[in-house]
Amino acid sequence: MKKALKGKTLLTYLVLLIFSVVSIYPIVFMMVGSTKSTSEIFSASLSLLPGNEFITNFTNLVNNSYVFNALKNSLFISIVATVLTVYISALAGYSFAKFSFKFKNLLLMILIILMTLPGQVTLIPLFNLINSIGMENTPWAIILPGVASAMGVFLMKQNMASIPDELIESAKMDGAKEMTIFHRVILPLCKPTIASLSVITFMGQWGNYLWPLIILKDEKSMTLPVILSNMKGAGQTVDYGMLMTGTLVSIIPMFLVFIFLQKYIITGLYSGSVKG
Repeated sequence: MKKALKGKTLLTYLVLLIFSVVSIYPIVFMMVGSTKSTSEIFSASLSLLPGNEFITNFTNLVNNSYVFNALKNSLFISIVATVLTVYISALAGYSFAKFSFKFKNLLLMILIILMTLPGQVTLIPLFNLINSIGMENTPWAIILPGVASAMGVFLMKQNMASIPDELIESAKMDGAKEMTIFHRVILPLCKPTIASLSVITFMGQWGNYLWPLIILKDEKSMTLPVILSNMKGAGQTVDYGMLMTGTLVSIIPMFLVFIFLQKYIITGLYSGSVKG
């Protein structure tokens, strides 16, 4: 019996090890590729040892006038979208968790249905709407459609539902207004969920490619994923060393956000799932 359990454990670790290697290899390849020239990257004898071309690749990247402008655009869009999405989701979640109003259950059902719809379904009507109000080629064309996050509202609602009503009643007895209660009582108790939603939203906006590709036509307004994609357009000689260096630069903010907030992710996703 013990031997069978040990065998299953070893098999489990072996499978996990294989999946880990498969997941990590592309990242390692990209990091090593950023230190090599295009010819070295496609060499039959390519090794995973770093090369000597990183400075050259980075210099070529810096000389591309649109890359760091795109980096600035991506930072602005991701940060502003994250702040607005988290705050609006918290407000809506608080309303669903602690207030009773007409059609509340129907709206919750619609909210859950919206979570199941792929974003591609809304691309055409959203494109027509953004063009009709003259917002194309602006950061707000990327930011505003995403601030009403069904998943964000649901996460915040689940977390806030677990907060005792006695805390709110106590604050009201002390003379606190509704928005004061929301900002000073509710939000501090939801820090794990706020951090978790912030990470999810930031990473989603930072890696957003399809919608910016459709709605942003001017290179000065494009985000980093779109600019990096344009570097390998048809009919162009592609500098893959520079492209991998740009990709490496593009993932640094996501790594930093994840590293600093990783301890909140699991806590935030599961907070409110069990009451008591």
